[in-house]
Amino acid sequence: MKDKYEIFEWDSVVRNNENWNKNQDLQTAFKNSTVWYFQKMAREIGGQEMKCWLDKLNYGNADTTGGIDLFWLQGGMRISPKEEIEFLQKLNNFELPCTEKNMQQVKDMMLIERTEKYAIYGKTGWGMNGNNDLGWFVGFVETNNNVFYFANCIESNKEFLPNFAIARKEITYRILKELNIF
Repeated sequence: MKDKYEIFEWDSVVRNNENWNKNQDLQTAFKNSTVWYFQKMAREIGGQEMKCWLDKLNYGNADTTGGIDLFWLQGGMRISPKEEIEFLQKLNNFELPCTEKNMQQVKDMMLIERTEKYAIYGKTGWGMNGNNDLGWFVGFVETNNNVFYFANCIESNKEFLPNFAIARKEITYRILKELNIF
């Protein structure tokens, strides 16, 4: 990948998520969690390089078993909510072994909402744990005088799937509001 503006051509496979059925750059793929885009990127990076970076970033168990384009979806990759928060703290404090420019670009892509009182940064994720869906919403809220980190991980069987995608964020927002964070 040259930069965040490089466009990956859509492979014309129609998927359930309409936002995925078009060409993508890193920003749109990040926003829409476009799986095919990140699978293509992972294949281009390659297994050895991917494993090297996961280890360097100290990201979860850094397990890439299950295939270079599936390890984070249904393979061996595991990360705890505590590890997610530690990773987010390093990202937000520019303490990862990456350039400050790249960390700032990730943070910029994570921005969900900005007001005079707060800014919310976050990223959703969705994978499988056996037959159950595993959903994440991780991020942080910057207020005028503090930063609050969060990692919400929910698991559900197919019975509750229709509301699963929005539940990840709704649960988190309710908790943050109850704690008067925003």
